Amino acid sequence: YMEHDNTEFSAPTISLCIRKMHPAGINLLIVKGPDLSQCEAVRIEDAEKTVSIFTTLGYHCILNYTKSREIYFLDKFHITIDKLDKLGSFAEFAIMTDDPSKLPLYIDQLRHLATKFGFTDKNLEKKNYKTLMLNNLKS
Repeated sequence: YMEHDNTEFSAPTISLCIRKMHPAGINLLIVKGPDLSQCEAVRIEDAEKTVSIFTTLGYHCILNYTKSREIYFLDKFHITIDKLDKLGSFAEFAIMTDDPSKLPLYIDQLRHLATKFGFTDKNLEKKNYKTLMLNNLKS
């Protein structure tokens, strides 16, 4: 995760990060936020060179961590299990859509699906990984 001295990317809902995926060899430049469901990504050729470019522009690394991910597909939904160093494991129940009018229906369906796996609203984590990791480093 990177931020600029003159920009408040440290705001909990906005993130700029560079992701290196192994063993796939895929590198992504990702901007998340400001809405928690917003995420834009573009594939990049060279992660180190991209970090260097942003460093030249005045950005600096505020957070670096390792995450392993497993993705499962269940009909139109996907379930992602993330394991983060020093933070634990998280499950995300999601669906891809370009139709915002279907979101209320999909949210209900996703909550129902999560309950089938034993999750309740008490398990719902509203903070993103960046915020959780930065808070964990402070404690």
